[in-house]
Amino acid sequence: MKITFSNRFEYLLEALLLRLAAETPGAFDAQTVIVPNIAVRRRIELAVADRFGVCARIEFPFLGQWLWQETARWMETPERSPLDHGRLAWGIYAVLGDSAFVGAFAQLSNYLARADVAMRFELAERIARVFDDVLTYRAPWAEAWRANERLPNVKLDGAGESETARWLGELWRRVTQAFGLARQHPFLRLLAPDALPAARIAQALPVHVFALPALAPLHLELLHKFASYRAVHIHTLNPCRQYWFDIVPTKRLSYLAAGGDAGHHEVGNRLLANWGRQTRDHIDLLFENDADLVEDGSAFFESESTHALGQLQDAILDLHELEPGSLALQNADRSIELHVCHSLTRQLEALQDRLLGLLTEPTALRPEDVLVVLPDLAAAAPSIDAVFGTAPPARRIPYTITGRGLTRENPVARALATLIALLPGRFPGSAVFDLLQLAPIAACYELDAARLETLRTWIAEAGIRWGLDAAQRGELDLPASDFHSFADGIERLFLAYAIGDAAQFGVKSGAGNPEGLAAQALGALWRFVQDLSETRRRWRSTRTAEIWHNEIEALLERYIPPGFDWAEDLRATRQTVDELARQMQAAADAPLAPDVVIRALADALEQPARGGVPTGGLTFAAMASLRPLTYRMICVLGLDDGAFPGIDRAAEFDLLAHHPQRGDRQRRNDERNLFLDLLLSARDYFYMSHSGRGLRDNAPLPPSLLATELIDLLATAAASEPDDAMATARARAKFVVEHPLQAFSVELFRSDGDARIRSHNAELCQALRARAGMSANFRTCLRTTKQFPACARLRLSLPPSCRSQWNYAKSRWPPSCASFAIPRAPCCANGWVSTSSRPMQH
Repeated sequence: MKITFSNRFEYLLEALLLRLAAETPGAFDAQTVIVPNIAVRRRIELAVADRFGVCARIEFPFLGQWLWQETARWMETPERSPLDHGRLAWGIYAVLGDSAFVGAFAQLSNYLARADVAMRFELAERIARVFDDVLTYRAPWAEAWRANERLPNVKLDGAGESETARWLGELWRRVTQAFGLARQHPFLRLLAPDALPAARIAQALPVHVFALPALAPLHLELLHKFASYRAVHIHTLNPCRQYWFDIVPTKRLSYLAAGGDAGHHEVGNRLLANWGRQTRDHIDLLFENDADLVEDGSAFFESESTHALGQLQDAILDLHELEPGSLALQNADRSIELHVCHSLTRQLEALQDRLLGLLTEPTALRPEDVLVVLPDLAAAAPSIDAVFGTAPPARRIPYTITGRGLTRENPVARALATLIALLPGRFPGSAVFDLLQLAPIAACYELDAARLETLRTWIAEAGIRWGLDAAQRGELDLPASDFHSFADGIERLFLAYAIGDAAQFGVKSGAGNPEGLAAQALGALWRFVQDLSETRRRWRSTRTAEIWHNEIEALLERYIPPGFDWAEDLRATRQTVDELARQMQAAADAPLAPDVVIRALADALEQPARGGVPTGGLTFAAMASLRPLTYRMICVLGLDDGAFPGIDRAAEFDLLAHHPQRGDRQRRNDERNLFLDLLLSARDYFYMSHSGRGLRDNAPLPPSLLATELIDLLATAAASEPDDAMATARARAKFVVEHPLQAFSVELFRSDGDARIRSHNAELCQALRARAGMSANFRTCLRTTKQFPACARLRLSLPPSCRSQWNYAKSRWPPSCASFAIPRAPCCANGWVSTSSRPMQH
């Protein structure tokens, strides 16, 4: 087992390429590189293809997937783990439907006392996450639950935790028995001393573990086990070349010193101590059993630049603190900045201006050199398209939003998700028409753009508002009336087609006046509504998982016609549906309510199809999608207080969170380490922004704690007199950029203003120039006017460019014109007189 350390992703990638080239696989052998995400896989594929001309016969599994496959070489196991998160959740959901089991535990009964089926499924998902963590980080617990024994090396705190451990253990036994897994977990059986036979696999190719941010203890033990017959080479990013595994935050050191437990602990670099705990535990765990671990080819590199970002990265590399006054800033050093805006839209507009400035500099960036990450990519996607997607050609920057849910990129998945979202609701007319407009649905009913526009008009004229018919309204415990429903509106449209728009039959009158060939669209609308009614009727019954799978397939058959335009999208959607069906089979013959199936299917369709991947343009991604790839410029937007790191309270029944151990994965530590990785992955610029001003009152709002810690450290280090508050404030102003509320603010276009906020919007610049010229002409007119022969004639004598301001001024002047030092004309007695001689109020 060998390991290579470096603080540079580029060096690790080069080392991997050299080792892959040195291997001599057979014609049918595949090399193996274990990757942390799809983005790293894509970067390696491109590098291999660039180096060797083609990337072929290289497998890129994830760690858990590869461990399961390798375990299958030694013992009989299913093709995929039967205890993955999805199957666990459905198995737990089925057991929680047993009232006798739930009633035996007071704590579990309280959780489910007022829960509906959707809430029960949500609880099952949270319990499944706890079981996932137990399998990964507390494997002996799973074995103790299987044997119905006490949890080893755990002192439960009070009766509440004891009851939690009892019902979790009983639930674990029931679920695993239902899955046919009464024996010990295969991973644990493989770790036994005599698990591997004496005969070894000859000529096994090495396996490369590349740039994983963390390794669970169980997975590391398995890697050691497999290293007995095949080489395992770990490539790990290490931000510091010194021994830094005993450093702790300042507060933690003070606490340890007060108790006499400080020992060899020290502070070192405060950012590394505060943010690098996950990486520290990961590397320390690698060396815990260093008897068979060999370090091979490690190398560390200092920053090639002397800007603030480079000096900060070098301080982390050498494990020293940036002392007050030690940071030497070059002229116009903008390598690290925090931009304060009033909203996310203004953050994107400010980023666009910053990128346009950088793209035109002599050492210009290219769009593919820039990565933009956000804590909530799905919520920000519409604003990204509004700012970057509507820019004119002169300011257009090619961009891609990567790693979004399947429904954002797949029209078939979007149609299916929109359809199932309608089924439990009231069928609003606008929502039903939005579904009908989707390309696959419109093609199914042979509706082009002209016919859809005709249907929009008819729906409005027929008074269709909500509801399919009276029966559907009654099933929602609403008055069973069909007024303003689809049934009522379509009947009125058919009536107008049959006997005229002005005709009346009983209490109904015709509407829309459909006639001629245009009436074919009316038939398509009727057929669509009939299909919706039938679908809604079928999706109101409780069914088993297998029948639900057939129902979902029937939806795709009914509403998605065969076509080349979305054949690939339909295939991807079917894969998602099949995977969900595989997971739902864990519920066996348990009845599944429509609400929980709709929720599970919607969640499955919202999952990213492939994950974030690097693109050839400006890339927008989620925070962890492209970790740990390097870019010349990394921009972190949406760093609002509480947004990142997020606030995630552990569940009451999460025993791992209440009894943590070294190597556990904690979300808060993971997000802090992610921010550190982003900071170290930027080569030239690290750009941050947050909504730091209130939209209504301009009140200051705090940024993320991580951004505050970073800016405070830099301000103190860059201050000429660190003890002087004014000097520190001036140094802080070099890293913090304040933006005005509006993108058309004059401050953004002043030649003598702050160059860091300068706008590149030519249209707004021209408008402001025109407004400035109008104001100057208007003031000149007022100065040169000595008397008012008549107010009407004065208005007509103004230049056309001043008339809009003249109208505005008239509405603001008080009754007494003397306050403006202008003689009051006789016609002003009853107010201003317009050109039509009618009085106008002041």
